[in-house]
Amino acid sequence: MGALVVVCLTFFLKLYAVQIVRGDEFALQAQRQYARPEQMLWNRGSIFFTVKEGESVSAAGLREGFTVAMVPKEVIDPAAAFDALAPFLTLSRERFLLQAHRRDDPYEEIVRHALPDVASIIEKLKLPGVSLYRDRWRFYPGGKLAAHLLGFVGFQGDELAGRYGLERYYDDTLRRSPGSLYDNFFAELFSGIRQAATGAVESEGDIVTSIEPTAQNFLEETLFALAQKFGATQGGGIIMEPKSGAVVALSAVPSFDPNDFRAERGPAVFSNPLVESVFEMGSIMKPLTIAAGLDAGAITATSTYTDLGFLTIDGKTISNFDGKGRGRVSIQETLNQSLNTGAATVALRLGNARFRDYMLRFGLGEETGIDLPGEAAGLTDNLKSGRDIEIATASYGQGIALTPIQTVRALAALGNGGKL
Repeated sequence: MGALVVVCLTFFLKLYAVQIVRGDEFALQAQRQYARPEQMLWNRGSIFFTVKEGESVSAAGLREGFTVAMVPKEVIDPAAAFDALAPFLTLSRERFLLQAHRRDDPYEEIVRHALPDVASIIEKLKLPGVSLYRDRWRFYPGGKLAAHLLGFVGFQGDELAGRYGLERYYDDTLRRSPGSLYDNFFAELFSGIRQAATGAVESEGDIVTSIEPTAQNFLEETLFALAQKFGATQGGGIIMEPKSGAVVALSAVPSFDPNDFRAERGPAVFSNPLVESVFEMGSIMKPLTIAAGLDAGAITATSTYTDLGFLTIDGKTISNFDGKGRGRVSIQETLNQSLNTGAATVALRLGNARFRDYMLRFGLGEETGIDLPGEAAGLTDNLKSGRDIEIATASYGQGIALTPIQTVRALAALGNGGKL
């Protein structure tokens, strides 16, 4: 009786796995006219955006349809078959006829990723030698939305894998073993026992991001408009929630459509310059310099300095963007008018060691740890030179190169009480 209970329980667990855990997958494959015995349906976890109300919406998922294929020797009239399919599929007549004349080939793909409504029409045509097979592929509902964050799925060698963005960074989590209707029950059972005994369980899951799609769309539209207005070849922007460091939106232009990434001329557009590239950030560094001066007590909210329009340091001359002096001005005017001389004055009052210490504590020159691939650390060796001129130029964002994500994290500390 005990043995019978164990056997029944084993079959019950298997039925639960087939009907509940993998029910949708098996239901699709159960349509035998749409499944080859060796067919394995590709599978992958999902990526989600998070709307401001807290709900998750799809950013990357799976779309299901069909592959249209032919057995050339069974196609009686290739020209007629082409004419019948052409209204519903994007086909090259020359290529189709070439495939149809490969009479010794048992299988030729005509079109992949045909949607179910189109497949239904083709099925009703009952064309000799033309077959439909279930297909599943990666789909990005937002098109170009957050493309640099998401990346895409493409072939790496002879298998599909995440390329760029979250798809690559979390590839191990998003990967799934393709399921087959014809798995051997006992082989699968003992494989599961062995996996449980060794603890070799893969970490599978979905990814829920902090990206808010409305904010992301607003940022992308704004960047595109600015790039058009100024003729910029490259641009980018990041929106960060300063109290948590959560990235609400991140975008770079030019962008691409991950649903059709093969249409791009080269791979350069796929890289994320906001994480993988470094730039001299310029005047947006001045708030960090002023904050360091205030925190250290080198200046106060009412401090002033004499602005001649230039400073000569270590035999080198630096100047304001327009070369003009403003006379006696407050430190506040350093920010109001973006005065290089004011930022340099604050840095020199701090001194080399204290200025360098503050900038490093702002996280400059180190990776943020954002979960995107290829993050660069930044180039901040000039902070360690010991020369006043390097400290002065760094105070207004020149002579050191940072990633935009590193910079926005540092600036966010100004909006949350000083926490990095």
